Amino acid sequence: MVSPSPIPNGSPIPDGRPDRWPGGSFFWAAVLPQLAVIALFCLPPLNAQWRYVPWLMLAAGAAGLWRRTIRFARSLGALQARLRGWAEGDFTLPTVTQEAEAPRELQGLWDAVRNAAEVLRRRRADLLAPAKRLASVFQALPDGLLVLDSKGRIRACNDVCRRMLRLEAGNPRGRRIEAVIHDAKLAGYARTLKNTGRASRMEWAAGDSHDRVFEVQGAALRSRNRRNAGFLICFRDITRIRYLERVRRDFTANVSHELRTPLTLIHGFVETLLDGALDDRDSAARFLQIIREQTERLDALMDDILSLARLEREDQEPVPMEPLLVHEVLRESMELCRVRAEERAMTLELSVDAELVVFANRRLLEQAMVNLIDNAVKYSDSGKTIRISAERCGRWAEIAVADEGWGIESRHLPRIFERFYRVDPGRSRELGGTGLGLSIVKHIMQVHQGEVDVQSTLGKGSVFRLRLPIATGSAAAG
Repeated sequence: MVSPSPIPNGSPIPDGRPDRWPGGSFFWAAVLPQLAVIALFCLPPLNAQWRYVPWLMLAAGAAGLWRRTIRFARSLGALQARLRGWAEGDFTLPTVTQEAEAPRELQGLWDAVRNAAEVLRRRRADLLAPAKRLASVFQALPDGLLVLDSKGRIRACNDVCRRMLRLEAGNPRGRRIEAVIHDAKLAGYARTLKNTGRASRMEWAAGDSHDRVFEVQGAALRSRNRRNAGFLICFRDITRIRYLERVRRDFTANVSHELRTPLTLIHGFVETLLDGALDDRDSAARFLQIIREQTERLDALMDDILSLARLEREDQEPVPMEPLLVHEVLRESMELCRVRAEERAMTLELSVDAELVVFANRRLLEQAMVNLIDNAVKYSDSGKTIRISAERCGRWAEIAVADEGWGIESRHLPRIFERFYRVDPGRSRELGGTGLGLSIVKHIMQVHQGEVDVQSTLGKGSVFRLRLPIATGSAAAG
């Protein structure tokens, strides 16, 4: 509360408290003079006391008037402070103490102030409600919103925009957009929007390596009298969309290439056979064997493509899961790969905790393990050993497939799980690889909320690890 003004004679008004004396000002103006007169007549000599009576009564009346003036001044000062608070948007109701200190003549005024404050608070809340709803929508939108004034200075931006443009390190309000985002293309877009009032949609690559892509759309803001009130720029992150489009294009191109090669060979050898090679039994048998191999390659490729399609659908749909004993799944996977391993005199070793249980889909987990073991057989020399193990690591079960194969150069490791990515394309095709096996393994782990990684040393071998959540409690018991 603002301190009350000084009273007319220049002395400051003391801090007030509610009256604690019965009768208030009446005591000072009426009772106290009579008590003073009685006390005066109790003192000798009595004949001299009468000349002080008028002065005592005048002094007592002045004291009562003084106290009453103080209460009026204090109450009016509080009213002044209250009205000043209204000008600043503070519509707090008067306190009980303020109303109790007010003289009777000002009680009606304080009641009016209380009623006015209540009305103003309600009206202010009604006026602010739409603005609060608009601010909530402004912050809740998934797109980044940047509001500029007519001179190109930033007036507001939502939290999404701050994260997109990495503006967390300070308040950009009042700064020009060029000073906040050091990008010539975006600065030019803002200038065009300011000069013409409209701008077409554009794509903007941000970041040091241009790894983030935004769709930018601007619009002019108009006041009620159609004057320029600023500009709104909307940023939509389309990095994921552009990435998926690139993956789709690459996938289509790779599938076309993978299909064209075997089909070209099949077509060529069929024409050769029709042109007379059927009469040469040795050549015909060799050509038919090539056709058979290419047909099997096509069959494997189509199986892998269909597997990826199913996995991508299962990313969006629930996949039936159940508690599985890891050693059972690993033994079944090894048996499916044993014939091919024995053809190359390779040994499959298994080391697993018999009590280890994971929460997974049996078909998908078995498919992932077969892909990893089959790759280990393909890309290792004959006579080598492949070790399959599983152990508990905290909340996870870690399954590892370690080979003694050719290994993978470190520059290939970040892309090894991409579709159709091959370390050695020529050798992979000779061995019947489609380039989709490890991508399928990655998708299977994503379906299980798990992880897959690889460690490899060129010339010594590779270790692929799968991490799956362990089945606990009732799930394991079931």
